[in-house]
Amino acid sequence: MRVIGTGSEEAHAELRRLSADPVVYGEGLVGRIRELTAEGVDPAIDSVGTDEAIDTSLELVTDRGRIATLAAAQRGLALGIRVLGGAPGADPGNEIRSRARLDLVQQAAKGLIEVRVVATYPLAEAAEVHRRLATGHTHGKIILIP
Repeated sequence: MRVIGTGSEEAHAELRRLSADPVVYGEGLVGRIRELTAEGVDPAIDSVGTDEAIDTSLELVTDRGRIATLAAAQRGLALGIRVLGGAPGADPGNEIRSRARLDLVQQAAKGLIEVRVVATYPLAEAAEVHRRLATGHTHGKIILIP
């Protein structure tokens, strides 16, 4: 299985470390992805919610049932693609997490799953954490400590 990840040039080393083929987002994204994969794109997961991400997924993936978004709930629902998360009308993921739980625990025990913690904050600084998360550039988990 080949994984293609979009990101800024600064993110490409990390995408490679995670075994993804990096592609710069922006003008010409569809063409750059097509250059990497003659067999086409089967599923697509949007985690940023931009029009570019959704439009690229729609252009490259023929079956809308194989496209999911974590961040563009309203547009995703209107387009008939799968919306994951806590937004109204979204799939909260309870079923898939329940099915995957044992496998995920086993993979974590073997060190095959990495959870990147980028910062910890005292609970009293929750407002600052929300401001940081709103930037969309945290690149990992932030933990609040009581």
